[in-house]
Amino acid sequence: MQDLKYENEELKQQLKQLQITYNSLKQELEVYRVNIKQYDQEKQQLMEEKNKLEKQRNQEKHSEFEKKIKFLIEKLPCQIQMKSLRQISQSTIKMAKGVLQDIASAYKNAYKQDYHKIQSGNYQSLFESFYIVGVKHEKLDQNRVDKLKPKFLYKQYKNDVNPEERNNLMSVESDIKDIFESNFLQVEKLDNDQKIKEKIFEFLCQKNEQDLMNNFFFMNLRGVENVFDNFIPKNMKLITEINNQNQLFMFVLGVDDFITSFIEDRFKFWKIKKYYCILTYFPIFEIFEKVLQFVANIIYAQRINLYNQLQQQENQYRLEIQFKQKIYSDIDSFNIIHKAKEEISSYLSELSKQQLSQDQIKLDFHFQSNLQIKKNEKLQQNLTYIVTNEIRITNMLKATHLVMQIFCNQQLGFFNILAEVLKEGQIIFCSQNKNILVQVCYFFHQIIYPFIYIEPAVYYTSIDVVDQLLKQEMPFIVGINNSYNQLIQDLKGKNEQYLQCDTITIVELCNNMTANIHQFTPRDTQQIKQLFSDNRFQDIFKNYTPTSKLQTEKCQNLLSIIKSKIEKDCLLILPDQNQNQNFVSNNQLNTALIKKFMNENLINNNNRAFIMQYIFYSTYFQTYLKDKYNCSFD
Repeated sequence: MQDLKYENEELKQQLKQLQITYNSLKQELEVYRVNIKQYDQEKQQLMEEKNKLEKQRNQEKHSEFEKKIKFLIEKLPCQIQMKSLRQISQSTIKMAKGVLQDIASAYKNAYKQDYHKIQSGNYQSLFESFYIVGVKHEKLDQNRVDKLKPKFLYKQYKNDVNPEERNNLMSVESDIKDIFESNFLQVEKLDNDQKIKEKIFEFLCQKNEQDLMNNFFFMNLRGVENVFDNFIPKNMKLITEINNQNQLFMFVLGVDDFITSFIEDRFKFWKIKKYYCILTYFPIFEIFEKVLQFVANIIYAQRINLYNQLQQQENQYRLEIQFKQKIYSDIDSFNIIHKAKEEISSYLSELSKQQLSQDQIKLDFHFQSNLQIKKNEKLQQNLTYIVTNEIRITNMLKATHLVMQIFCNQQLGFFNILAEVLKEGQIIFCSQNKNILVQVCYFFHQIIYPFIYIEPAVYYTSIDVVDQLLKQEMPFIVGINNSYNQLIQDLKGKNEQYLQCDTITIVELCNNMTANIHQFTPRDTQQIKQLFSDNRFQDIFKNYTPTSKLQTEKCQNLLSIIKSKIEKDCLLILPDQNQNQNFVSNNQLNTALIKKFMNENLINNNNRAFIMQYIFYSTYFQTYLKDKYNCSFD
C-alpha cells in the first residue's frame, strides 16, 4: 500500500509539472500567434509600398520610353506610321514597340559590336530556315491567265532552333508572306491536248546557267529582335565581318512549274512560278546559289523517278487520256513537294550541321541522295567554300562585276550615283529583273566601306515604303521591281510633288545592261568628275563590256581604290584620340573643333567643299567619329 501511495503522489507531481509546461507552451503559442499576425500586417504594408513604388517606377520608365520613342521617330521615322510629332498618340507609341529594335540602331555603334556578354558554346548555323513558296490547288476559271496568292508549301528550320528563335522566325515569316502576297503569282493555262506531256516538260527541263542567274535573287530583311543580345555565337566575328548590321538575308530561286485543277471532269494544267527561299545571317552568294539549286535538283530527280514509274504503268495498262493526265497531277508543283519532302529534309538537316567561322574557314560538305538521276548514279552534291581574309571584297565580286558591266560606258553615271550615296541622297533603283536590281542595290549600299551606311537600305521593296520614306524627307537606298514608267506613275499616284524633289535620284536599270539616271534637278557634273578624277578608275573600266566575263582583278581593284580614296580624303587626316583630347568633352563630340581641324587640313584638297558640306554631316561619318573617339551613342 505504501508503494502505491508513493507512486500516486509521484504521478500527481508529474501531472502538475506537465500542466505547468502546457500553460507555458500555451503562452508561447499565443505570443507566436500575435507575432505572426503582426508580421502579416507588416508584410501587407510592405507589399503595398512595393507595388506603389513599382507603379511609380513603371510610370517613370513609360514616360522615359515615350521620350525615346519620340526621339527615334524624329531620327528614323520611316519605321512608324506617318503622323505629326505634335500629334503622336498612344497607338503610335504602341506600334513603335514592335520595331524598337530596328529603329534603335541610331543609339548603337555600328562600327564596333561591343559583345560583352559571355559567348555561347554554339556556332550560329549556316542557315536559319527554308521555305518553298507557291500556290496550292485552287478552283481556277477557264481564263488563260489568272493570279493567285502565294502560300508556304514547305517549311523547315535549322536543327538546333530554340523556342525563342522559332517565335522570332515566325514573326519574320509574316514579312515574307507580305512580300510575296504583294506580287500575286501569275498562272497561265496550258492547252489540254495530246501534247500536254511535251509542254509540261519543255519548261521543266530547260535549265542553264543564264536562267539560274536571272531567277536567283536575294533580299535583306529586318534583324530578329536583337537575337545576339541574349547569346553570342562563336562565329560572331565572321557574321559582323560580312553582315555588320546583323540583318537576315533571304536568298530566293524562282523556278517554272505547273499545277493542276479538275474542272468539268477533266484535268486542267497551269504554268506557274515557284520559289525556294532560305534565310541566313551569312550573305555568301556562292554558297546559297548552290544550295537552292540542289533543292531544285532534288525536286526534279524525284519527279523524273516518279514519272518513269507511272509511265511504266501507263504502257502496261494502256490508260485512257484522263488517267494519263492523272499521272501529271500526281507530280505537279504541290504534290511533288509531299513526295520529295524526306529527301529535302535530310539534305537541309545535314547542311544545318555545317559551320563557318574565322577559325573554321573551310566548308567541305558532301551529300548523297537516295534519288537516282541516271542508272547506277545517285544525286549528290560536293559543296566547298573557303573564308578568305578579304571576304568582304570576295563576297562583293559578283555584284561589282554586274555594276561594271552596266556602267562600263557610263562612268559619269556610276560616279554620280556614288556621290549621291556619299551625300546620303534619296536613291531609287528600278528594274524588271530582280537579280540585277538587288545586286546593284547591294553594291551601292556596301561601297562606302570603311564607312557603314546606316540609313534605310532595302534592296527589294514596294512603292508604299518609298512613299513613307519620302514623306519623312530622309536618306535611303531602295529597289523597286518595276519599270521606270510604272514607277513614275506610282509616284504620281502617291504625290505629284515627288517628281519635283531635287534630292531624288532614280536609276533605271535596263535589260540591255545599261542604266538611265533621272534627276529632277541636274547635278554638277564638274564636281563629280573632280571628286573621282583618279586615272586608275578609267583604267579599270577600260575594255569592260556588258558581255564581259568576270574579271576578278579589275573588280577587286575598283573596290580597293574607292576604299583608299575614302580613307585618304576623310579618315587619314583625323588624329588618334590620344593626340587631341579636345575633340571630346563630357563624352560628347566637339563637332565645331573637329570641323575646324578638318577644314584646315583639307585646304589643299580640291574636294574640301564636298567633304565638309556633305560627308562631314552625314550619319555614317558622325557615327564613325563617335566610335573613333569613344563617345556616347545614347
